[in-house]
Amino acid sequence: MLLESSVLALLGGSGGLVLAFAGTRVFYAGLPAGWQPIARGGIDAHVLAYALVTLLLTVFLIGLAPAWSATGFDLSVSLKEGLRSSPASMSRRSFRAALVVGEVALAAMLLMGAALAIKSFARLSAVDLGFEAENVLTVDLARSKGGPDAFYKGVLERLSALPQVWAAGVINFKPLYGGPAWGQDIAIEGRPRRPLNDSIYAGHRSVSLGYFRALGIPLLKGRSFAAADEDKSVAVVSAAMAQRYWPGEDPVGKRFGVNCSRGGCSWNSIIGVVGDVKEDGATGEPVTAMYFLEIWPEMTLVVRANQNPTNLIADVRSVIHSVDPDQPLGSVRTMQNIVSEFVAPRRLTMLISGLFAGLALLLAIIGLYGVISYSVAQRNHEFGIRMALGARNDDILRMIVAQGFRLAMAGIVVGLAGAVVLTRVLANILFGIRPNDPLTLGVVAITLVGVTLFACYIPARRATKVDPMVALRHE
Repeated sequence: MLLESSVLALLGGSGGLVLAFAGTRVFYAGLPAGWQPIARGGIDAHVLAYALVTLLLTVFLIGLAPAWSATGFDLSVSLKEGLRSSPASMSRRSFRAALVVGEVALAAMLLMGAALAIKSFARLSAVDLGFEAENVLTVDLARSKGGPDAFYKGVLERLSALPQVWAAGVINFKPLYGGPAWGQDIAIEGRPRRPLNDSIYAGHRSVSLGYFRALGIPLLKGRSFAAADEDKSVAVVSAAMAQRYWPGEDPVGKRFGVNCSRGGCSWNSIIGVVGDVKEDGATGEPVTAMYFLEIWPEMTLVVRANQNPTNLIADVRSVIHSVDPDQPLGSVRTMQNIVSEFVAPRRLTMLISGLFAGLALLLAIIGLYGVISYSVAQRNHEFGIRMALGARNDDILRMIVAQGFRLAMAGIVVGLAGAVVLTRVLANILFGIRPNDPLTLGVVAITLVGVTLFACYIPARRATKVDPMVALRHE
C-alpha cells in the first residue's frame, strides 16, 4: 500500500509538472497587448523546482495517510462494532466534515479577495485619464544633430498630409511616462513672491501645434495654440493648475512667471485651459501642468489615425526617414498598449485571484459532494428503513441537503469572518472600494450558498431513488 501510494505520488507530481509547464506556455501565449513585461519573465527554474518538490511532497503525504491508516485496520473490531457506529468511523466522519468546512472557508476568503480585485479593477478601468487612447500611435524620438524645430515641423507637416492621419503632435513627456517629469517653480502676477524653500510648482510640458487634438485632450476655456504664438510668451494650463492657483476666477488673460525664485522671471500669458491628464495613472492625481509651444531635442511623436494605429508604423517610419534618413526611432507603441501595460499588475492580481478562488470553490464543491455522497452510500440501510416506515422522498432530500448545508454554512461563516480581517491587507491595492464592502460580502455568500446547495442536491436526489427492499436485503 505504501509503495502504491509512493508511485501514485510520483506519477501525480510528474503529471502536474507537465501540466504546469504546458499551462504556463498557454498562459504566456494568451497574454493580451500591454503584458509584455510579464511575458518577458519566462519560467523561472527555481520556482518550477520548488513547485515540483512541494507537489511531490503533498501528493506523497496525501497518499501516505490512508496507507498508514490501512496498516492498523482490525477486521474483528470492525465486524463487532459496525462500521457506522465505531468510534474510529465517527472520528473519520468528523475529520471529513472539518476538511469540508475548511475548504468552504478557504473558498470564501479567496472568493472575497477575487471579487474585491475584480470590482476594484473595473472601477479603475472606468476612470477617465483625461485623454483618448484609441487609435493613437506614439514614437519616442531624440535629435542628436541639427536643429530640432525644423526636423519636428517637417515630420508633422508630412504626417498631417497623410489621409489616414487625423492629427499629429509632439510632447516632451507623454502621459503614463513612468519616469520623473520636469517641473518649475512659478509666481502668480499680483501676488507676493515666495522664497525658494516655499515655492509653488507646476509641470512643464513642451508641445507642438496639434498635440491636444492628437491625444483628444479637451479645450475647456479660451483657445489652443496657433502658429502665430510661436514667438510669444503664452501658455495653456491644465484645469488642475487653474483651480489651484486661480480658484473661482477665469485664468484666461492672467499671467504667471517661471523660475522667478532663481533670478530672471519669464512671464507668460494664459490663453486657454485644457482638461486634466492623469499622467501617473487612474490612481494618481491630475497633474498641475503648464503647456508651452516649444520644441526640444527629445520629444514623443503622437499620431491619431482613423484606423488601427499599428497600420501606420511603416508610414510614420517612412516619413521620419524622408526628413532625416539617419534619424533613429525609439520606442514605437500604441497608446492603448501603454495604458494596458500601466494597469497590467492590477489586472494580473485580478486574474490570479480569480483563478485561485475558482479552484478553491471547485475543490470545496468536490469535497462537499464527496462527503455527502459517501454519507448517502453508508446510510442506504437507514434510508431504506425510513422509507419503509413511510418517509417521503422530500423528507430524505431535505435531511441530506440540511446535513451538507450545515457544513457549508459553518465554512461560509468562518470564511467570511476571516475574509473581513484578511482583506484589509488588500486595502493598499484596492481602488474605489472598501475591503469589507457589504455588497461584495453578500454576493460571495449567496454564491457559496448556491453552489453548496447544488453540490448537496445531486447525492440527495440519488438517495431518494433508493428501493427500500433492495437496501434492506443488501444489508
